[in-house]
Amino acid sequence: MISFFILSMSLQGQNIKTILKGEIADILSDTLILVKESEDLVSGKKIPVKEGKFNYLLEAEHLEKYEIIISEELRKGYFRPVQFFPDTCKIVFRLYPSSRHNETIVTGGELNRKMQSFNNETEEHFLPQYKSIEAAMDSLRSLQRLYSDEFEKLLEKIAEADEDDESQRLAEIRDHMIISGEAFTEEAKSVINKTDSLNLRLVNWQKDYIKSNDDIFAYSLLLSLFTQYPMYEELIDAGMLKDIFILFRKKYPRHPYTQEIEKILAGMEN
Repeated sequence: MISFFILSMSLQGQNIKTILKGEIADILSDTLILVKESEDLVSGKKIPVKEGKFNYLLEAEHLEKYEIIISEELRKGYFRPVQFFPDTCKIVFRLYPSSRHNETIVTGGELNRKMQSFNNETEEHFLPQYKSIEAAMDSLRSLQRLYSDEFEKLLEKIAEADEDDESQRLAEIRDHMIISGEAFTEEAKSVINKTDSLNLRLVNWQKDYIKSNDDIFAYSLLLSLFTQYPMYEELIDAGMLKDIFILFRKKYPRHPYTQEIEKILAGMEN
């Protein structure tokens, strides 16, 4: 009982120590990159890999989401981070290349179990619909019915432009047409509308989970919604985010997520 109490207190934000142990399958790499989800890769720490295996002590002040990246994939420019929370004394990994990310296994920790369960349910609900939309867009592209005639002519002008200023001017027109929807045919617009509707359902799915949970995994989802707000402003209710944040800030006043969201809120107000 005493040891459990000490571990529980450490996870509130002080002196977290977690062993990261595991192996890499079907890809040769001598290093893994460990980085906090909220930080840039340049701040990441290197985990040495010997004969496909690694063992590393992660020490942290706060419990938050981390990412592991296979350095060989990072070098090639294509990688898919493996996310986890160091909320237990040991976490065991079996890492596969990004092309087989569904086979990657992360064992240990209640938050990791919750995150995996949430991600699995999310994929089950939404992935088939996103794949259907992607297939419809690919079909329109192959039939040359994705872009409007006006947009196709603009792309030709961009390809033929010699001067940098003219290229820049045409590129600005291109971006405006994409944002406004003028770049697409009526068939493509219909598919895009389905995408917007699906995105809204996904946002509400995340929001409902966050409102029903107050752990650090739910807090990481809230931070993600705040981070995505500039891109999906029309889908995300800023007032709702602020109301939920008040509750998390009260529970985690000194957590890095709290500081990060306060910065985002300041930018939104400005």
